[in-house]
Amino acid sequence: MDLQQLSKRASSGVKSGLAEVHLITCPCTYYHYLCDDIDDRGWGCGYRSLQCLCSWAVSQTNREEGESERGTATSENTREPATTDDRGHSGTVRETCVSVSSVPGVKVWRVPSLREIQETLVKIGDKPPGFVGSRDWIGSFEACLVLDHLFSVACKIVHVSSGAEVVNHVEMLAQHFDSVGSPVMIGIILGYESQNGLVLRVKLVWP
Repeated sequence: MDLQQLSKRASSGVKSGLAEVHLITCPCTYYHYLCDDIDDRGWGCGYRSLQCLCSWAVSQTNREEGESERGTATSENTREPATTDDRGHSGTVRETCVSVSSVPGVKVWRVPSLREIQETLVKIGDKPPGFVGSRDWIGSFEACLVLDHLFSVACKIVHVSSGAEVVNHVEMLAQHFDSVGSPVMIGIILGYESQNGLVLRVKLVWP
């Protein structure tokens, strides 16, 4: 499901002068339980939120590389060329988001699978080898590590102790959408259960 059209319609129905709507700036793709035939119900919410964030990074990276020299094979982040299999998938974790496009010398970056996310966390030393193939949860911290390692995207974690405090960060979220434009991952811990979600827009309404 492509969220580009959803983001374009996010401000529909808002009367002029009564609200400000702050949105993500690049299209991203909605990842959910079972979307790739993997039954991750009950443990995959953090992975799916991360995949949505990665899809935004892919859109941003591909757009930036498209605006740079089309004949170069690497972006400004100086990623090394990947060795690919017959499906265009790379053979190393560092280059797991690389696939070869139909245009010579141009790379197209892709969203990592659940297993590739786990392999990345093991490779960088955050998780033990047995983590790969498990149903262990991940949260906002692990998402930050993966985004930084695979896409060189720096992240910031803001701790909010209760839902009532979220309103204190609305202005910060609005500024984030205006200056960065990426979705925002929200990790929630309820008792022993953890859930994750994404913020795609912020609406400021005046009485």
